[in-house]
Amino acid sequence: MKYYLIFSLFIFSISIDAQEISIDYNLLGNKVIELINQHRKTLRLQELKKDLVLLKAAKDHSEYMLTNNVLTHEQNNVSKKFPKNRILFYDGKMFDTFGENVLFTAIELKKYNSTEIDILAKKLFLQWKNSPPHYKNIIYQNYEFTDIAFSFDKKQKRLYATNVFGAKGFIIPNQLSENTFGLTEKSTFCKEIQESDQIHIGNSIRIEGNDVILYYYDIEKFKRILSEEKDAIAIDFVEENQFTCDSKNKFDVSSIYDGTLSQPIYRNELLANNRAENKLKLITKVGEIPAHLRGKNLTLSTVFIINNCACSYSSPVKVDSRSLSLLEVKPILEIPKTRNSQIKESLEQKNILLLLDEMKPLKN
Repeated sequence: MKYYLIFSLFIFSISIDAQEISIDYNLLGNKVIELINQHRKTLRLQELKKDLVLLKAAKDHSEYMLTNNVLTHEQNNVSKKFPKNRILFYDGKMFDTFGENVLFTAIELKKYNSTEIDILAKKLFLQWKNSPPHYKNIIYQNYEFTDIAFSFDKKQKRLYATNVFGAKGFIIPNQLSENTFGLTEKSTFCKEIQESDQIHIGNSIRIEGNDVILYYYDIEKFKRILSEEKDAIAIDFVEENQFTCDSKNKFDVSSIYDGTLSQPIYRNELLANNRAENKLKLITKVGEIPAHLRGKNLTLSTVFIINNCACSYSSPVKVDSRSLSLLEVKPILEIPKTRNSQIKESLEQKNILLLLDEMKPLKN
């Protein structure tokens, strides 16, 4: 009898371990995307198309979360650290906008039929829809593409899902450098440049002939902003036809520039070429209009380079003076010390004349 009981438990444990999950992940992903598009359609947003690059990025990250038993948007591998990195890793150079939703949820070990996949897809969709940060990705109007991938933790009966979103940009032709002059994109090591300084410098740039000239009011402050030899300024030439009313803006997919980037001019050269007669000011060349853009309507944006890193990007800002209220200024009367005696003498003379005038006899 004892032998039979042990044998029965052994058989039971084998049957549990032998259970498998059977889900058509391709169908499940399509169902989730279908629900996302149905919801976007009610908001009059464009439907999202599937994309193979985004699918690879999503699959990679779902496998990472499974392997490391963690729900996250980051990976330890530097080349795949963030969603943007994973998209680029799978040759998604055309994508200039990125987003990602992740989740895990408990599900049963069984074979899922079509109806059960519909129910599971709705569960996943609602889990993201009811979370404000994830919902922002679902309804972001600029996204054009998406895809989704899954992985399953059999031990914990946990399904991981990664939904990647993106929009493709443009490649502006006739770039002056294939490698962006060796510049690296913004990182956590970039020095912060105050926004007011960025705007002031960006608004102090003028086109003179084919040259781009910076007129800056305080050379010492400029030296503090660009304090090292590898600090520089480059001009990003953006054509006005890149801004259209009936479609999205046509900016380059580069993370450093939107239009055509000029060769950076570094701190020492900027200061050495100063042509201002006033020693307190700076007037220097910061760029040259490329031959293929001369005569066109251009917007000049400024790229601030700190230690060869494109740390800040500033576009010119126009401010309507009528929208600004004037500061209240109370006048202060100051009398120079060197003229006190003259003013005192003048006041005394005036008092004497007034006194004499009062002493004059009245006429009948």
